[in-house]
Amino acid sequence: MVGDEAVIQIKNCFQWDSGTKCIFDNNCTAYSSSKSDKNFGTCCCTTDYCNSRLHFIDSIKRRTTVPSERLESIAEYAILRIILCAIVPLIVLTFVIAMCYYLWRKHQLRRLLSAKHEQCELFNDAECDEDECDDFDLKLSEIIAHGRYGKVYRAEMNGKKTVAVKMLPVHDYESWRNEKTFYKTSLPHPHICHFIGACKQSDGDLCLVTELYPFGSLYDYLKEHTPSFNESVTIWHGIASGLVYLHHELKPAVAHRDMKSKNVLLRSDLTPCIADFGLALRLNNASFENAIQVGTRRYMSPEVLQGTIKTPLNEAFKRIDIYAVGLIIWEIAWRTSIPNAPKPLDYRLPFEAEVGLQPLLSALHQCVVLEKKKPETMEHWNKDRVMRDIIVETILECMDEDEARPSALTIHSRFERMKSNVQVVSQKPDVVCEETPCSFTVVHE
Repeated sequence: MVGDEAVIQIKNCFQWDSGTKCIFDNNCTAYSSSKSDKNFGTCCCTTDYCNSRLHFIDSIKRRTTVPSERLESIAEYAILRIILCAIVPLIVLTFVIAMCYYLWRKHQLRRLLSAKHEQCELFNDAECDEDECDDFDLKLSEIIAHGRYGKVYRAEMNGKKTVAVKMLPVHDYESWRNEKTFYKTSLPHPHICHFIGACKQSDGDLCLVTELYPFGSLYDYLKEHTPSFNESVTIWHGIASGLVYLHHELKPAVAHRDMKSKNVLLRSDLTPCIADFGLALRLNNASFENAIQVGTRRYMSPEVLQGTIKTPLNEAFKRIDIYAVGLIIWEIAWRTSIPNAPKPLDYRLPFEAEVGLQPLLSALHQCVVLEKKKPETMEHWNKDRVMRDIIVETILECMDEDEARPSALTIHSRFERMKSNVQVVSQKPDVVCEETPCSFTVVHE
């Protein structure tokens, strides 16, 4: 190579050997042979007159110069490699996360099934059966009650028995399961709602089947009726009896946590039965970490309203029930028809005059905690020894400081004595009442 021109020093033909390898067949392309003599090179080709077409390429430039087609190929490969490097780790990471989640869920399910199995053994299979409602052959008719929990229907079961069916939406599953578990793991009691069965409907709604109570709830009954003193004693005594059963330590004890007149049902003979155990809590010395106090605002005790529930919690939850029962006793007393006494006033909820029908927590806190108000008592209640010493005293004691409240057994004992030893005189009154309150007469047997 001289300057920019290629100078041929030797140009000839040779006998082609199949072992000879030329770069191209139809032209003679020479490359510089070394770095020391980059202007000298050789070439060969294998077709006729191919050496008339001579090309010389500097090998150094050749190694640093890449055809555009190859550059495009390299660029495409680089892009592909970048994409693969970005996507493959994401795919692998996603797979690993999915596998971890799957294994975690499997582990959780195994633990849940294990716990459920243990609970089934402990509670006599209370959690193990979840029947379909078709198995009960229920035919719903009219709605007899409704509230935040759902609706209660009158229904016919198996074509012959009239029952009550409490229908809950699927998002209340925990409440439904809790109530079902309570009923199935508790012995029958005359003052606890009689449970028949629990089932799931095909659309997901949850059902609790119980005895039908003709008078409905105590709340509904008191709005329309004024029970006699003897009838009220029967109701007071029955509620106390049911609460003793719940709080008894041998089963283990249970806190209802939503005692109110709407959760007391009445049979045709006015026998009361405590119902609605969706919030009930077993007090078996287990952990109460998740046992957040709930219930109906109006019936919440002062310690609940101000968040100062004391330990031990199993006793604290019982005292909260006692406070609510004191308000229920007052509701009954407010509507009780007593001989020789003024006619009962219209039904009134506890603290209705102070906080209204839809009380705010702030209003109840002001009324119950700060002002320490108690429900209003009638003047004629305090003019008779039995009414004053048993009913009024019990109401006030139930609403005392939590540690000073009587136990369910103490309340039951008082009403037991009242039921056994006191009867209201229904004959001609000894005192004629006019517009002002007056006393009534009772006879001790």
